[in-house]
Amino acid sequence: MNKRGLLLKASVLLLPTLLVTGWQILVRTEMVPPSQAAAPSDVIVQLSRLVVMGILPNHGVHSLVRLLSGVLIGAVAGVLTSLYLAKSRIAEQLFSPTVQILAGVPVVVWIPFWVMFFGTGEAFKIAMVAISTFFIVHFHSFVALRSVERDYMELADIYEKSYLEKVCDVLLPSSAPAILTALRTALAFGWVVIFFVEYASARHGSEGLGWFIADARAVGKVEEEFSGLLFLAILAFVTDWLIAKVQRHLVRWSNSLEDMIARGGV
Repeated sequence: MNKRGLLLKASVLLLPTLLVTGWQILVRTEMVPPSQAAAPSDVIVQLSRLVVMGILPNHGVHSLVRLLSGVLIGAVAGVLTSLYLAKSRIAEQLFSPTVQILAGVPVVVWIPFWVMFFGTGEAFKIAMVAISTFFIVHFHSFVALRSVERDYMELADIYEKSYLEKVCDVLLPSSAPAILTALRTALAFGWVVIFFVEYASARHGSEGLGWFIADARAVGKVEEEFSGLLFLAILAFVTDWLIAKVQRHLVRWSNSLEDMIARGGV
């Protein structure tokens, strides 16, 4: 790696370092009340203790399983419905207005419906993530599928490809960047949904990070609250990083600005 690349890698830590330093100063000088925030040094100590004890990893596993299950279900449903509507003009005219109306409904409004169908257990939490993921992925996928070059489809017709072959060889590869971007967005928003539903419906032994953070806040355990937030942020960063790696691998043929920057061309 050349000198420029090393400097670029090192500069990534500049902003986080400044933010953490400022946060430490604000708390230690009590410009921010100690009852409202904890110093980063205290948070790191508490985070390490909770990780070693297995408390945060245990809650994190429950949250991560719910998140990934909901995102997977919602993403598959979103891609399949977008494929169907993109294929049929009649289906689009029949169903798209309804989907657009439902997409504008706040996520919390879905709670009574999902409770009615699934109760308040694991299925309810997963369904809440799935419905939020569905709309994000559906709309991104639909626009991407409708934007596929007509020449590609005409070439597939010349080679007498079946519709399934067109989907696998043309439609999905062409729309993969948009679908994976939607997936990253859904994962980020999914953490918000998970935080809310875990606190609203917690069961002993499988509470999750959302419950842990909100409960620590309610009883005034500020260090534990921020430790949970930091642990959640780490999990969110790792999941997004993994999807980004997959995205770069699958669309390495792309000639986008992001790829040019990654190759050092800008």
